[in-house]
Amino acid sequence: MPFLYEGRQHRRTSRESMDCAVMLQELVNMGVDNILTFDAHDPRVNNAIPISGFESIMPTYQFIKNLLRNVDDIKLDADHLMVISPDEGAMGRVVYYANVLGINVGMFYKRRDFTTIVDGRNPIVAHEYLGDSVEGKDVLIIDDMISSGDSMLDVAKQLKKRKANRVFVASTFGLFTNGLERFDEAYEQGLIYRIMTTN
Repeated sequence: MPFLYEGRQHRRTSRESMDCAVMLQELVNMGVDNILTFDAHDPRVNNAIPISGFESIMPTYQFIKNLLRNVDDIKLDADHLMVISPDEGAMGRVVYYANVLGINVGMFYKRRDFTTIVDGRNPIVAHEYLGDSVEGKDVLIIDDMISSGDSMLDVAKQLKKRKANRVFVASTFGLFTNGLERFDEAYEQGLIYRIMTTN
């Protein structure tokens, strides 16, 4: 299952159902022994089927290879590159990249307005940055998916305001639910240098 069904419905808020867990249990009840997926939004969802096989395959190698093949002057060291988490949920992925590449980590966290609901969710008031200075460094933002892209674009803007050199984005699932126009504009404005996603 390349894209885990209802993978973003992995934790309960209020009375919402845990659709991903229910789906995994239904598959096991139908006789499925092992589930392979790519970059599960939260791999802890495997706790719904504790005695069945569950593997979430990460495309880390493919993204690093893409950078090395297509960006001639990229330097994969702590003096020239940082890896950035756009939110708290991506920290596990980002720490893995940082350990593999021997580079530093930065992180954004989302401040939300929990008194308001817009399009079924609490709106993000601001992205706040935690980490070392990105000034003069290339930055690689890692996440499992780009949905509408609002958060990714805001994080890229924040990094450029902090004088990051080039902003690279690596996201396993590029959904782009609001289209690509704003990403094209961000590229033309120099906010994002390259976006890598899988098919």
